[in-house]
Amino acid sequence: IKLIELFTNMKADYFDIAVDVLAHINAKNDSITETTVGYMCKINPEKVFELIKQDFFKDYSKHIVLTLLSETEYKTDELYQYLRQMFKTAATLGEKLNMFFVLGTYGSPKAIPMMKKFIRDVYGEHIKPPEDKQERETLLTLFNIITDLGGNVQDLVS
Repeated sequence: IKLIELFTNMKADYFDIAVDVLAHINAKNDSITETTVGYMCKINPEKVFELIKQDFFKDYSKHIVLTLLSETEYKTDELYQYLRQMFKTAATLGEKLNMFFVLGTYGSPKAIPMMKKFIRDVYGEHIKPPEDKQERETLLTLFNIITDLGGNVQDLVS
């Protein structure tokens, strides 16, 4: 808890200390990861991206980091291409959905065609509302992400 308070209120650049904290956490703790990386993204998003490319973050914490980095003003073509590649090479549906959300958070309309293709691949060419409530809500969320990016989803529904 003290660590979270420290990074939440910190004004100075203690980026290297934050990296050290993340490297030495013994247990998986999403709130510590989120708070520490949130601080790091505010101080130096470029360095955070370098750590991502060096595979410093693993598994779910990598998703947290990509989401937090995508929320910043750090918008480079290299980051977009990295996110795009992560989306394209995601091994599972869950990983693809996570990267869909990250791309939506990043906010580039360039991702719309790829997102629409993903929806077609999963739900078919002419989508009817799924009967399962959770699946219907997921699809609606995906549609909302596309429209928030400036896209139109009318061509996806039958």
